Amino acid sequence: MVRLFLLICCLGVMIKVQGQEQQTKVETLLKLSKTNDVIRLTAESFKKYVVEQSRQYIIIVFFSSRVYKSECPSCQALEQIFNEIAYSYKILGHTKPKDQNENKAKPVFFAYLDFSQETQNIYQKFGFYNIPNIYVSTKSFTEDSASYSIDRSKLWEYGNGREIISQKILDFINKNTERDVKIQKSLIETLLPLAIVFTILSLIFALVYFIKNNLNNPKLWWFGCSIIYFICMAGVVYDIIHSSTLIGVDPETGEDEFIAAGPRSQYVLEGFAMSFLISLGGLGLILLNSTAHYQNSWLMRLVGIFSLLLIYYSIYQISFAYNYKSSWYTPSFDPPSHYIKGGLIADQGNSF
Repeated sequence: MVRLFLLICCLGVMIKVQGQEQQTKVETLLKLSKTNDVIRLTAESFKKYVVEQSRQYIIIVFFSSRVYKSECPSCQALEQIFNEIAYSYKILGHTKPKDQNENKAKPVFFAYLDFSQETQNIYQKFGFYNIPNIYVSTKSFTEDSASYSIDRSKLWEYGNGREIISQKILDFINKNTERDVKIQKSLIETLLPLAIVFTILSLIFALVYFIKNNLNNPKLWWFGCSIIYFICMAGVVYDIIHSSTLIGVDPETGEDEFIAAGPRSQYVLEGFAMSFLISLGGLGLILLNSTAHYQNSWLMRLVGIFSLLLIYYSIYQISFAYNYKSSWYTPSFDPPSHYIKGGLIADQGNSF
């Protein structure tokens, strides 16, 4: 009898401890989701909140990589959809604990696990060959040295021509969480497109009105040509053809990268930065030429010095950027002597 009593007491203590642990996990995840709709997981927190026992919640994990996002259009597309679904679940109250939830269902949390050296073992245990992927974890699971014992029906894997369609992703998540959530747009998301369209139309109207009244003004034509030159030099056509990203990510450090490595590639922001510097140098040449018309000698000197500084700064910054892209670049942009020169096909250097 004494042994039975002690066994019952131990069992009661274990149940109480597990209940407290479950409550603590829910409270922590709820606190994290208040800051961000999608919680960022590490290898340690993944094991604690997704793998280990003692949990009364559903956690949906998005597997992707910040480092390779610029080379993975599907990662960007799925992340945007995932964030919208996470916001919709949160705004409709599905992250609330059972005691606050009207239908007493398990709270649902959304999380992101970035592929890195620290987390690559987790990716291997899931057996992933591609990214991005989504796993709806409705209960804890066991693991061994090689794999996780998961329910594969709750795993959405990218590959084999699978399309990333917002409604299908939502249906997959709703089915596995037993919910019927619809995509919810925030007030800003609803009004922002209308505000952008209204602003663009207003600017176009103002621009047309201004041009109509200043059609014979040489300064207007000079400004218009400068804008066209600036846009063309930025490599907009290249960006469209190659689907260039605004900025990139350094594959070694994971930090933002503003200049693409290699002489035949660029980021969108990099192209406009280089175009700005080239245009700045051109403006310096124009100002330097205009000093001949100044009557005041001091103003002539001041504008002349400023013009030379603009030209020097432009050449220095362009040389620095292109030297980073390819070590043989110089202000003259001449390729090394061992490079083959000739037609565009044979030319290994730069066809400037």
